[in-house]
Amino acid sequence: MSNSEIKAIAFEYSPPLNLNLKDKNRATKVSKILGIDLEIVNVDFNDVDLSKLEDVILKMPFAAHLGVGFLKMAEVIKKNMGSTMWCGQNADTFYNFGPTEKFSFVNRFLIHEPYIKMLPPVMTHEKYKKVKVMIDRIIFMYSKVIEKRKICKLPRTVSELINYFAESEDYSAIGNDKMENMSKSPHIEVITKKERITTGDVLKALFDLKLCEFATGGDNKIVHYSAKLNNITSVLPFSTQNMLLFLRNINRSIKDVILPKRFIYEYSKRELGIPRSFYYFVSSNTRGLKYSEWEREILNRTMFGEEIRKNSSEVLEKLNIRPKTLSQFIAGFWVTKLHKTLEENSIAIQNRG
Repeated sequence: MSNSEIKAIAFEYSPPLNLNLKDKNRATKVSKILGIDLEIVNVDFNDVDLSKLEDVILKMPFAAHLGVGFLKMAEVIKKNMGSTMWCGQNADTFYNFGPTEKFSFVNRFLIHEPYIKMLPPVMTHEKYKKVKVMIDRIIFMYSKVIEKRKICKLPRTVSELINYFAESEDYSAIGNDKMENMSKSPHIEVITKKERITTGDVLKALFDLKLCEFATGGDNKIVHYSAKLNNITSVLPFSTQNMLLFLRNINRSIKDVILPKRFIYEYSKRELGIPRSFYYFVSSNTRGLKYSEWEREILNRTMFGEEIRKNSSEVLEKLNIRPKTLSQFIAGFWVTKLHKTLEENSIAIQNRG
């Protein structure tokens, strides 16, 4: 297949989101290098029809997701591009265990080999006791001063590392008081049954944790169902069996902390001719909002925000939830729609709490 037969697509939010603008700028640069046409789809939250989300709720009832970007792209692909959509979704999930742009150096360091080898009962932990104390002090100060964390509990054992990571809302392995009474991740019991634990064992446990989340999560489902609703085929190459096997078994060293997704970039250089300099490409002209600012802008100053708040407030109030984030309002809208559908089908809902 020639480059003229391949077209690229990306979306841009309005109001602008800094992370999204960086992705768009990278897509523009790669498309130019490869000689591929790129179409940018504008997703304006003053022009988003909430009913578009209703179309996917019954398809993925347990995975609430702000999927309007993918839904809009799938519509454009169907209309202007063809019948098959390839998507790079999940490269971050399975390589980094979380989104690269939301991951600080510290977040990656805590769940990679250099730090894991310092935790008991990993075989090597004894000789790193003093080093870990010093590193933990540095991370603690960074988290308090730079990241403004009120509570910063660093893992003392492999069990705590896995549990903090499993319960974290920001993809980190840093604990807080809310995690004390939470149930332990089943991946802890599996790994601690072994007499001798290696860093590779812990990395595989973290990978398996992400794989379990992926199976029920919204990121992959929204891609597939956006495609299905528009009668096109979706392909997620980073979720294929051979790729999952590869990513589960790679050793995530200090190189991967400093240069996340380095194997993907190396492959792109060798097979596609994308220069190594692209790896260090820092997108300029990203005058977008930080994620928390962007959420507030949508909720308070767009038609979409007004509608999502109006259609989720009643159920959130019944659940005694005081929503602060966009994702919480979307979850409330999801539950509202599901309740309504069940009632329309004469299915009673009982609260056994």
